[in-house]
Parts: sequence; structure tokens; C-alpha cells
Amino acid sequence: DWAGASLRDLLAAELAPYQDEPGGRIVLAGAPVALSPRAVLAFGLVVHELATNAAKYGALSIPGGTVAVSWSVAGEADESRLHLDWRESGGPTVSVPTRKGFGSRLIERGVGQQLGGAITLD
Repeated sequence: DWAGASLRDLLAAELAPYQDEPGGRIVLAGAPVALSPRAVLAFGLVVHELATNAAKYGALSIPGGTVAVSWSVAGEADESRLHLDWRESGGPTVSVPTRKGFGSRLIERGVGQQLGGAITLD
């Protein structure tokens, strides 16, 4: 029995190990969004990869760094699109990657192929 989940619950579960206090290092903001089982799997992999990278190299790798995830939905019913914004601050200086690793490909393909979406990494 596959069941969906809310986007907030998925994000909170994936980011819980990095939260130091309510509203501290992790900030989630967005309207309620129900995800299908297929979307939960795809987003779960993407968020896990982003969180792992933040913990290894980004904002979550040092004390005081934060991750803010916000989202919104545009359009109606079958034509709706989810826009998710992941922002890190207070972390080490970021350098542009010299190659695309497994994680980048996983993120791009997970969203693109599984959900018919697009990803922009900046």
C-alpha cells in the first residue's frame, strides 16, 4: 500500500538530523502540498542528496549555517507546478564544481524523468 505524504513532512523528516532547535538551522515555509507516492520517492532522493551535500560541504557543515526551503504551487489541478527553493547561508565559501557528480545527475534526472520537471542549480 503505497501512500503519498506532505512535502513539509518529507522535508522535516529528511532534515531532522540537522535541526538544532525549532526554527534554528532549518527553516521550512510553504503552503500544504500533498505528494503522490511517486513524487515522494523522487523528492526524497533529491532532498536527501541536497542535505548530504549541505552537511559535507555546505551550510550544515559548520556551526551557524542554515538551510531555508520554501515552496509554492502555481496553476490549477492537473496543470499545477511546484516551485521549490533551497537556500543555504552562513556556510563556507562555495566554489563552482568542475564536474557533474552522481548527486547532480541524480537530482536532475530524478526531477526531470520521474516528475517531468526542471532543475536549476546556482
